[in-house]
Amino acid sequence: MRLRSILLLVVVGVIALFAALNWEAFTAPTTLRLGFGTMEAPLGLIMLGVTVLLTLLFLVFVTYLQASVSNPKPRVTASCVNFLRRNYNGFRTRASNGRLRF
Repeated sequence: MRLRSILLLVVVGVIALFAALNWEAFTAPTTLRLGFGTMEAPLGLIMLGVTVLLTLLFLVFVTYLQASVSNPKPRVTASCVNFLRRNYNGFRTRASNGRLRF
């Protein structure tokens, strides 16, 4: 494993350990102001959920990025096609005349 992968696993492990050691504080209900009203909810669990959601979105993005880099789509323009046609026809003509050299 690369150093970055190990570092990422260590950070996730530290977050999980921190949440486990402070579970009572994470689940304690607090008053949350939403701008248009208030509600009682455990702020720690909400923040932990946001952290998990961001981690999953990051993993999906990295997976998409790796897939797009490892499978590039060829982009062929008209000028490239014309260049290949000219050179390929010339290659066939020289090969049929016996002037092909390696």
